[in-house]
Amino acid sequence: MGALVAVKSSKLISPVYPLPQPPAQGPVGTGTGLTGEYFNNTSLSGSPVLVRVDSNLNMNWGGGSPGSGVNADQFSVRWTGYIEPRMTETYTFYLRSDDGSRLYINNKLVVDNWADHAATAEYEKSGSIVLTQGVKYPIKVEMYENAGDAAIYLYWSNPWLDKEIVPTTQLYPSSISSSSSSVSSSSSSSVSSSSSVSSSSSVSSSSSISSSSSSISSSSSVSSSSSSISSSSSSSSVTYTDITLPFSYDGSGTKYWRTSGNISYINSWNLDSLVINGVELKNQWVSGSSLPAKQNGYYYITYKGSYPWSHVEIAGSQASSSSSSVSSSSSSVSSSSSSVSSSSSSSVSSSSSSSSSIAYVEVTAPFSFDGAGTYYWKMANIPNYINSWNLDSLVINGVELKNVYKHSYELPPKQNGYYYITYKGSYPWSHFEAK
Repeated sequence: MGALVAVKSSKLISPVYPLPQPPAQGPVGTGTGLTGEYFNNTSLSGSPVLVRVDSNLNMNWGGGSPGSGVNADQFSVRWTGYIEPRMTETYTFYLRSDDGSRLYINNKLVVDNWADHAATAEYEKSGSIVLTQGVKYPIKVEMYENAGDAAIYLYWSNPWLDKEIVPTTQLYPSSISSSSSSVSSSSSSSVSSSSSVSSSSSVSSSSSISSSSSSISSSSSVSSSSSSISSSSSSSSVTYTDITLPFSYDGSGTKYWRTSGNISYINSWNLDSLVINGVELKNQWVSGSSLPAKQNGYYYITYKGSYPWSHVEIAGSQASSSSSSVSSSSSSVSSSSSSVSSSSSSSVSSSSSSSSSIAYVEVTAPFSFDGAGTYYWKMANIPNYINSWNLDSLVINGVELKNVYKHSYELPPKQNGYYYITYKGSYPWSHFEAK
């Protein structure tokens, strides 16, 4: 019998690699949807016949009209606002529509599906873009309907997120003032802004404050005839009006502004031109570090827009308060801080027990405001609706109503004939509107 031979067995062991982990996910957003402008043509031209906030783009109108006053065929829609991703990833966006559609994010064309077709899978188109968690990116979706049925669907996905309709909570409407919401000024000396204001003094602001007082301070654009200064730059024949940061403006026309402030970024859309110190920067997001150098300590800005919804916003802070303070014998305007105040003639103490020691500044609808800080307003007339986003708090007659859209019939009852409003925001893009 032969000898037994021991054989050592070798077993191949595959290395074990850890499974990839999803990126950190931020909290659910507080968005309410996108602002939709509806036109009775297929070219997005002229004035919209309907402006509203649509909760998301998951719509099938069939052969009917998408809304009051809008054609069933031969119409177009532009949705604008902001989109907030919950994680940092490469997102793929999908557009399915009847008929054509296209998607812009951060002013870049992501999906182009601009042709007549049905809203079926075979005609769906997609595109990808890297997005950072918690950043609110400008978004624009456009569509047109030629004939027959009409529908639009906007989806997103990423390696950790199954394809889904972009949820309402991650969409934030833009601040668009339609032509019907402007109020003609009763004073020939007042300067027009995104919403014209009736006032006895020459004051304009993107946050449109109407008051019987002649003393008003605002964090947004404050201008008066005494603050219009001729530039010593190449445009020496143009009179520039001083503005303070943060600043935003919506409206048509040609405007000339200057600021000595430190700009963190600018953003704009639907403009014909936006020239800053000789450089064309319309309809794009530009960081402060990419702007041309100041001239004589200022940014000189020429704005040209053709629509009520033409828009520019400039984030940043003032270099010094002295350069932005304007006063005259007839009115006192100070824009060095983000507080809103008025003289004793317009400062009213609320008789409600909860706010008896607070002086409220009287405003009238239509009214809108963007900015950081705490403000107290009172409003006698009844708005058709209120809307807000990126607020810490919005209390109206004791009821918390921040970051929601409410019709007038959903508001709490007036107190002593007024809505008493307490606004608290932490960002230049914190927003409230009563239209």
